[in-house]
Amino acid sequence: MANILGDDRLSLLRTIYNYRDFDKEKGTCDGVDFYNEANQELISYSGLQSVSEKILKAVCYVYNKSKTSEIDDDTCKFLYFWLGNTLINSLNKTMFFSGVIIKLYQRLNENGVLNICKIPYINMDEKDFQKIKLIFDYFQDYDDYNLDLALYNPPCNKEYNKYLTTYVNNYKELYNECMLKKQPHSYCTEFLKYYDAEKHDNLYSWKCSLTETLPKPEPSRGEFENEKQKAQLDESFGRGGLQQPLQRTNGRVQENQEITGLLTPDLIMREDSTVSTTPDGSPSTLTSKSITGAVSVAAALVPSYLLYNVISIMINKYNALLCTS
Repeated sequence: MANILGDDRLSLLRTIYNYRDFDKEKGTCDGVDFYNEANQELISYSGLQSVSEKILKAVCYVYNKSKTSEIDDDTCKFLYFWLGNTLINSLNKTMFFSGVIIKLYQRLNENGVLNICKIPYINMDEKDFQKIKLIFDYFQDYDDYNLDLALYNPPCNKEYNKYLTTYVNNYKELYNECMLKKQPHSYCTEFLKYYDAEKHDNLYSWKCSLTETLPKPEPSRGEFENEKQKAQLDESFGRGGLQQPLQRTNGRVQENQEITGLLTPDLIMREDSTVSTTPDGSPSTLTSKSITGAVSVAAALVPSYLLYNVISIMINKYNALLCTS
């Protein structure tokens, strides 16, 4: 039975995983030379006063990372789209978002001999940015979705279903505009760069079955038989059929109740049974064999999870008879 696709799987999407480093402010600007001037530039824009620190921590995260490893093109693009999205959501005048990104990339690259990140796009308007970010995110997450949705229409929770439905619907809209209608938008030029005919069928038709909880699997035949036996034994127990703990009275062992319905009288040694002994006082082989035979028959008649109790009862009774003989 497949697991439900949910929040845990969403957290592993490449876009969410990479943007999370910026969202959680993992960067630190301690000792970064450009921090003070860059911060003054940011807070000069209306709406950025409350997020300037968060924005600069994202830039510093990439800057510090470049000191220990090479920064790939995707990292620079993740930073670009995260910055653009944050600025558009924060600026009172969103027309300035592209100019702010250019200044931040200049700050990022001014402290090294080589440029850390090349800015992916210059002077982009808001609509084109939103569409191109969607296109970038689609194809970054494609491989993760492809693994999750390898089985047709797998179960998923509400949040995963929402993400996937939005993902597919936006792709359909872009495909209709850029491939079918061939509209001359800047974002359509970008869409054509990413478009892959082999991936198209998946991107166009992916879906999952909204399911909050999985149904319990039906028991196998063996499990059913065991449950049936257990129910019968529980019913016998309710009638007093199973033996209660042994009690010692006047030096003799007595049972509160005998096991009925599970073992025949021949399989239980009676209290008045005579135990024969050998000259050295040990039980006879015949008696031991009788118990062994009784245990073997009991194993065939009694379910395995009660066999241990049955054997213990027989041994206790046998030892009690030895003590009194």
